[in-house]
Amino acid sequence: MVEEMAFETHGRSNELVVVLHGIAGSRKTMEGVLTAIRAERPDADIYCPDLAYAGPLGAFSRAPIERIVNDLMEAIQTHWRDRQTRVGSPVAYTAIILVGHSLGGVLARKIAILAYGETPGTPFEKEFAAYREPSPFADRINRIVMLAGLSRGWTVSSADSWMTAFTWGLLEIWGEIAAWVTGTPYTVFAVRRGAPFLVQTRLQWLALVMRPTIFQRWNPPISEPAKVKLHALCQTHSPAFDLIQLLGTQDDTVSPEDMLDNSVEMENTNYFIIEVPNSTHQQIKLMKRPSDTDRAIDQDTPEHQRYMQFTLALTTNRQELQKIAIEWEDVSDVLPDEPEWDVTDVVFVIHGIRDKGFWTQKIARRIKQFARTSISDPKRITNLPYRSVTASYGYFAMAPFVLQPVRIRKVAWLMDQYTEARVRFPNAKFSYVGHSNGTYLVARALKDYPAARFARILFAGSVVRSDFDWKAIAEAPSGELCRAPRVEKVLNYVATKDWVVAAFPKAMQRFKSIDLGGAGHDGFEGAFTLNNAKSLEEAQAAIKDRNVLQLAYVEGRHDAAIREMHWRDIASFVVTGTLPWLTNADTKQQKKTQDSFLGNLDAGAFAIQQPTWSKLLGKLSSVALPVLAIVLAGVALWLFLRIFWAVPCLPGVEPAACAAQVTNDVLIRAIWFLAYIACIRVIVTRY
Repeated sequence: MVEEMAFETHGRSNELVVVLHGIAGSRKTMEGVLTAIRAERPDADIYCPDLAYAGPLGAFSRAPIERIVNDLMEAIQTHWRDRQTRVGSPVAYTAIILVGHSLGGVLARKIAILAYGETPGTPFEKEFAAYREPSPFADRINRIVMLAGLSRGWTVSSADSWMTAFTWGLLEIWGEIAAWVTGTPYTVFAVRRGAPFLVQTRLQWLALVMRPTIFQRWNPPISEPAKVKLHALCQTHSPAFDLIQLLGTQDDTVSPEDMLDNSVEMENTNYFIIEVPNSTHQQIKLMKRPSDTDRAIDQDTPEHQRYMQFTLALTTNRQELQKIAIEWEDVSDVLPDEPEWDVTDVVFVIHGIRDKGFWTQKIARRIKQFARTSISDPKRITNLPYRSVTASYGYFAMAPFVLQPVRIRKVAWLMDQYTEARVRFPNAKFSYVGHSNGTYLVARALKDYPAARFARILFAGSVVRSDFDWKAIAEAPSGELCRAPRVEKVLNYVATKDWVVAAFPKAMQRFKSIDLGGAGHDGFEGAFTLNNAKSLEEAQAAIKDRNVLQLAYVEGRHDAAIREMHWRDIASFVVTGTLPWLTNADTKQQKKTQDSFLGNLDAGAFAIQQPTWSKLLGKLSSVALPVLAIVLAGVALWLFLRIFWAVPCLPGVEPAACAAQVTNDVLIRAIWFLAYIACIRVIVTRY
């Protein structure tokens, strides 16, 4: 598994330095780094393997990043054990140093995370279940040095020139298509911004670096048994290593803001950011040992400057590092917000397709107003522990929505927002209100990101499959230390006339490989329908005891459940987990809603059934939609072929006049074809 040449022994083998190269790099490209380590750490063994993504074509590697991390962990454990045998000492390495360039910096963090074991409330992926308990070498990790290490991940917008942006953009599209078709993504996509591996790593890292604050400010929203385990873990395995991020002054891939993976790190005294003069993202690892020991700024060549800065990061104590590190307030003009430790609740309100999402702020405001005046918790009258996230991913038309790679991009966007919110509100419990595509985003996120947790989820106009397995999602991953449900309660609104869901997502539900469906039209299988309750008391008991509920049917179209008349209900469910008119209809509107719920159809909020046309559309859409697509494509093909069907000239017509007539006919037909294509384009990209 491990090449012998990847491991070097030196001197007394007191320490182990693990060096991890970036994408398309290799052991050879890290030779300058290895030279510095040999000179500055003469008694340290070095492990620097060629990873699966090594070499010029490394960007096209499809090796699962989880397998790469597992191989690295096994190799470190092997060297940890072998050192005792080789040296003849009962003591293994006294210190372990992790060094990573670019993607290697992400791997270095992941190794430290796995070494310290799973933090209750932030579960590991199933591929890393073997490392839930701390490793014997965890407390020996005393330093992590990242050379232009990625934190939030790469994006096309981070490219340093238009040509690079164009090239990366094409590669990104190619990689998405290849992953969609083959089911195997390229390794580099594991560290794209918002990707599951990267988000999981960031959330796990946040939980790890906050362990020392467990008895001061950190009080995560987990069960009491899990807190007991967490306290014990924090007492015995809290990280004490130094993290040094070296960033080139000319690095256009890792921005200063991206370096600040979270402001919690900056509050600690063991996180340092050091600039490296005259260095790009790739050049930062190219270094040579100078003949003198002058400061980096006094060296003549960039290679010598990089060497001097790297050796400082490798050998200098905290006091000296503080003297050369960038001050927190000088890192960027756009600093991340400091953590708000007192916030107890955060609600995401996310819009759907064909929507700019202005309404999300209004519902979020109503939720916070309800929380402020909630009589169930009087302290909220003077204190507002609620915050909201109403960010927008932009206008999203129907055509791109149908494409899974594009939808996955939006899921990655959501989880990047989730991570930033978790950083800012470490002690908060998260809830979620989603409409249309907003429902898909959170459902897919819960499936792909084990560390994602939401207390209460409310769906309106849902495009999630009706057979979505909420039970499997709600349960904690097998073996997880926390063993707390990832979702406490779900409420799904089913509309009477939601033709958007009935005609499009519902049509795709028959195909198991497509993760879209008609929950906004048919509801979820296995969910308890509150409208079927025989009395208000039965409905009250159900909303208290059941995990997945739905209201069927809400009068209206695709936006039925997010109309203003339902805002108080949404706020009540998010804040208290119930609906106000179920227990106390103290306003005229609530009384009308309650009457409608009990069967008074004149009240207008609910209906007993969907109209016949709506039910028929839902049943026929799986056939009608493909037929419509074939007809539209057939018309386009027919118009295109007609351009080349020359009309024969009539007898006696002059050749010149005939040619003019043919040219005129071809031009008119071409205009019809282009007009048809333009019309279709407007429809599929704007509606």
